[in-house]
Amino acid sequence: MLSGGCDNLHLLIGLYQSFLHLRGGSPVRDPKRIRKFCNQLADIWEGQCPDWRFGQLIMNVLTEDPFYIEDDEMMEIIKKHFHLDDKRGEVDGSSKHQ
Repeated sequence: MLSGGCDNLHLLIGLYQSFLHLRGGSPVRDPKRIRKFCNQLADIWEGQCPDWRFGQLIMNVLTEDPFYIEDDEMMEIIKKHFHLDDKRGEVDGSSKHQ
């Protein structure tokens, strides 16, 4: 059995993804996701913490290594950090970070 917990899990996931890519089995990510993600990030950044620099935003939001986090999961993490309601796209309450 492997020791090292999450580090080994991330290594195995990376190896598996590389294997799938080499075999042609890895799904290609839709390039349109980039603009959608960036637009959502810009809206949240401008609305919640416009005085923060990008590095501050990322360091304040992330609690784990982002390398294997998919874009949709990352957006959920960001929204959760700012207590955003998915259905309305509004803040749950009036907590704005300064």
